[in-house]
Amino acid sequence: MQRFETRWADVTLLRAKAQLLAGNTTAAVADFKQLVDIPTGGAAATTLYTDALIGLARARVAAGDASGAKAAYDQFLGLWAGADADLPLLGEARRERAALK
Repeated sequence: MQRFETRWADVTLLRAKAQLLAGNTTAAVADFKQLVDIPTGGAAATTLYTDALIGLARARVAAGDASGAKAAYDQFLGLWAGADADLPLLGEARRERAALK
């Protein structure tokens, strides 16, 4: 199963998003974390990585893990530091991170 999920990380990402929407925060955190932790060449080499980071942050907020959420938001925002300031996802992430202080 691990080989499949590493090769087709988008399947894991969709499952993680579904778990979060269903309120299964523990499963969502585990799936998002699995994507974030794939060594370079896996999800980190794709746009799925940043999607997984923001998902991990949101799942950790939903799970009540504020410090873990802050770390994931900070990592996401660090990657997007040079992005256009008016990107909707970047604005959402900044507002969500600011709410955790």
